[in-house]
Amino acid sequence: MGRPKLYLPSKEQREIIAWMGGGLVIAIGGLWTLFVYFYPSDNISNAPTAGTSATAGGIVIGGNATNSRVSTQSTQQKDRQP
Repeated sequence: MGRPKLYLPSKEQREIIAWMGGGLVIAIGGLWTLFVYFYPSDNISNAPTAGTSATAGGIVIGGNATNSRVSTQSTQQKDRQP
């Protein structure tokens, strides 16, 4: 590890380079966030891509089901009362 000290012999120089590197990482991240925000992908669609289905008495909910009542019914003959 003695070799990097040849390039940056001063502790102060190493600290400055470290701060500049950290700032560069933050700046690149911010630029990437702005790019993604202002130029969104055209492949994103809000429409559902596939239907929903349930088997063996399962329940399927598609979309927002907040504060919704879920009612079920038995389809087997032995569960019905005479």
